[in-house]
Amino acid sequence: MGGVMKLVILGAGNIATETAQLVRAKFADIKIVIADINLERAKIVADALKGSAIAFDASDKESIKTAIKGADLVFNAVGPFYRYGLRIIKTVIECGINYIDVCDEYDVTVSLAQDMALNQAAKDAEVFALFGMGFSPGISNLVAKWAYDLLDTTYDIEIASVIAYVPTMGMTVNDHMLHSMSGDVPQYVGGKVQYFPAWSGQKEFTFKEENGRYQIGYMGHPEGVTLGIFLEDVKNASIRFRWRQDEGNEIWQSFNRLGLSAFEVSESLPLAPRQYLARFMGSNIGIASLSLQDEAMSNKTMFQVIAKGEKLGQSCTVIIEYHGTNDAGDPTPYAAAAAISEALNGKITAKGLIPPEIAINQAERVAREVLSAVGNRVYFTEKIEAQII
Repeated sequence: MGGVMKLVILGAGNIATETAQLVRAKFADIKIVIADINLERAKIVADALKGSAIAFDASDKESIKTAIKGADLVFNAVGPFYRYGLRIIKTVIECGINYIDVCDEYDVTVSLAQDMALNQAAKDAEVFALFGMGFSPGISNLVAKWAYDLLDTTYDIEIASVIAYVPTMGMTVNDHMLHSMSGDVPQYVGGKVQYFPAWSGQKEFTFKEENGRYQIGYMGHPEGVTLGIFLEDVKNASIRFRWRQDEGNEIWQSFNRLGLSAFEVSESLPLAPRQYLARFMGSNIGIASLSLQDEAMSNKTMFQVIAKGEKLGQSCTVIIEYHGTNDAGDPTPYAAAAAISEALNGKITAKGLIPPEIAINQAERVAREVLSAVGNRVYFTEKIEAQII
């Protein structure tokens, strides 16, 4: 990328805005365009960044083309991605522009990871389309790649996340999480993508702080797909999730039992239960009804990556564990901004449809930079034949 570069940011919500602010702080001279269906909101964000704004409709291909015209790089933060992601990424590739998003939807990821024609189209256009570069997926992928790189051969990668329960995360995130924690969700097992019921595959994981032991089950998220498909020798890759509080998990599993996470629409039910529930959760009555009464809220987030394989001819396990809080705000913009910085500095050299673990050449460096920026702790353990080094 030469000359004055143009970055088009699709979306003017919190993630898009905070990402744009972080990028502007590093790149004073680039042109930033904020595109959103709400032009007034886009102008407010753009003016603060000394950029420009344009209205666009994520459901209209021609509108997308107009918004991204002349861009060197497009960053997409329009969600939920299972509604808009594929249309946008296909349009950007068709226009021959490099692309980054924070897609956290498993079905979009499966489609992209297996779309050989679209991958070839991106390669023919000599562009990259980096999908899933938020915090999870994104930094979680890079931590997994960091562990993978420490082994000579890696066969199995597990990611387990524990997040403090909250009654609402905002309508879009509520919708995403209901989508991720219902129905059959993909994992990479036995060298191929297979589907299992959300919350199944319960397994105990032990975290360093608080002597925390948790039973954690499968969730639908990109990491369980891309780590297996894109990393050589990996036979099994999975991602599991739970709320820290048991009662929170019971509430969410009851959504499934009662059919409230369903996405079907019919004449007798014009609004999908999941769409209603995502909104209800953020209402005053929803927050009051779904809040936990018996346990004080904690904003701690934890995830653990376990990579198993061989090193120096011996069986070896690498564990990298992360602990953080929400005190520094949403870490997603820091992850996205780090990837945008890598792109603007010419450090993303792969072409085609690529997840974070393939796009970012120095996974450990970028992961550490982001984790340091959001003020979190990282623990590292390497075990060879049960001997801790």
